Amino acid sequence: MRKLILLTFVVTALFSCNKDKKANELIYINGTYKAIEAEYNYGWKAYLHIDISEDELTSISFDYLDESGNKKSETTEEEYPMDPHPSIWLPQYESNLMNADIINFSDIDAISGATHTVVTINKMMKVLLEAAKTGDTSEKIISEE
Repeated sequence: MRKLILLTFVVTALFSCNKDKKANELIYINGTYKAIEAEYNYGWKAYLHIDISEDELTSISFDYLDESGNKKSETTEEEYPMDPHPSIWLPQYESNLMNADIINFSDIDAISGATHTVVTINKMMKVLLEAAKTGDTSEKIISEE
């Protein structure tokens, strides 16, 4: 009887350890993941780069590039007269992504004055998180479909 109890205890312990290990497995593979829009829209193309380590975002870079490679966030008020200026709302979107729960990611909220951007950034983030599940670090080309 003692052997049966001991055997039951050992088997239960082994299954418990196996369940704990599965519960602690990472969802995303550590790496740098990149997305860029396929086409320029009003002279700009959005890009998103994220770094993931241990299922946490460790860095984010989101901006728009013109055909010369200039960043929208670095334009002057004269070059890009928008209120609020992209130098204000682009870092806010980055911050909102950094604070998002990537394990249960759902769309982040739009920032007033830059509402079209939220569609782009949410779409890119979902594509990159899906790629991170398999460790596919190839640059993703995002179309407006």
